[in-house]
Amino acid sequence: MAGFAVSEKRSSAQSFTSSSASPVLKILVIEDDPICQRVVQLMLQHMGHKVKLVATGKHALEIYPLYDLIISDLGLPDIDGMSICRTIRNHNLSQQVPIIALTANYQSKTRCLNVGFSDFIAKPVEYKVLERTINKYVTACAIS
Repeated sequence: MAGFAVSEKRSSAQSFTSSSASPVLKILVIEDDPICQRVVQLMLQHMGHKVKLVATGKHALEIYPLYDLIISDLGLPDIDGMSICRTIRNHNLSQQVPIIALTANYQSKTRCLNVGFSDFIAKPVEYKVLERTINKYVTACAIS
């Protein structure tokens, strides 16, 4: 049964379409769930981006200036995603790095955008939605 699941995942991953003409971004993914981390990492790498995974807000706040774009879960073990976004926005007033909220809580979208998130992706993450959302910020990130 496990072998079937692996082959099913492989064929699903092979069906992704990638826009290789897009610039490569350095993307920081702040997510504590190992399965969600891996899924998002594989999708972003398939799109051609470089990905750094971190599981805590504390770690993310130490390294975020090194990245072109940030994707953050809201429910983290130490600092919630809303607080991470607020902190980055307060410290990074001159350069608006795109920060995308990633959550299973659909009701959080308006709240996320009001706090300062650039965009919102609902879990479970769909490849096309992730790709379309990232592509909105590719040009802006490549210029800065």
